[in-house]
Amino acid sequence: MCIRAITEQLFSGAILATDALIAIVALTWLLPAYDRNKHGEVRFFRGLIQVAAQFSC
Repeated sequence: MCIRAITEQLFSGAILATDALIAIVALTWLLPAYDRNKHGEVRFFRGLIQVAAQFSC
């Protein structure tokens, strides 16, 4: 077991998860800003964020 490889994987995974969460939050903020809630898009992204938050703890 190589400690350096595990550490690099942890940092890479954390950066990837953070970037994915930022992209989802940005989409969630853009939808109400442009009144794109006709088909429940905001509800979908809120649910997606809640599910992602449960796995991030």
